[in-house]
Amino acid sequence: MPLTGYKLYAIDEADLTTLVYDGTDLPDVIQTQISDLDLDADYSFYLTGLNPFEGAQSDRSTYRAGGRPDAPG
Repeated sequence: MPLTGYKLYAIDEADLTTLVYDGTDLPDVIQTQISDLDLDADYSFYLTGLNPFEGAQSDRSTYRAGGRPDAPG
């Protein structure tokens, strides 16, 4: 069956899992921007594929949310 979309989940430092992107019926979208992340916090992300049912989780990747650097003093 062809891929009909995917979902992106984030797990925060408190181990709370949140759906951060619902790509149902959008299989060609390959990037998204996630807002409302806490700066200097680690987040783990994983994907699930849809065809049309939700499949198994991908491997997790962990990243630290960063912000813009401070202006020079």
